[in-house]
Amino acid sequence: MTAAVQDRLPKTGRGRHAARPDGFYKPDPSAGPMRTADGSLQVAFAGEDSRAFTYSFAGLPLPGMHEELAAAFAARTGPAGGRRTLASARVTWQAMAGMLRFLASLQRPPQNLGALTRSHLEPAPAAHPVAAMRDE
Repeated sequence: MTAAVQDRLPKTGRGRHAARPDGFYKPDPSAGPMRTADGSLQVAFAGEDSRAFTYSFAGLPLPGMHEELAAAFAARTGPAGGRRTLASARVTWQAMAGMLRFLASLQRPPQNLGALTRSHLEPAPAAHPVAAMRDE
């Protein structure tokens, strides 16, 4: 590159510091699970694609697992999570709901996540999303 061309290019230099917000960071309270009036849990999703949806645990079996799964789902689909579009959140929801329905169909389903064992996952058909958890 010639000196004449270099003279016409914009000069780089030290940038300005980014503006800092006042106070301490406080996460958005709506990013976690919320209890409804009837006591069931909901997780509100707001995606980067500007689409939103509220997922309700009310119709899902095994209520002893709902609180921990709602927290995990909220973390996965929240601002710092990896599921940032409605489509990817829906796939995650369907896998989780399917797992709960499968576990509830067992003769002796686990009543909470602490009681979940490998033997609960053994009967899962190979094509079922639960089977992938079994094989890890």
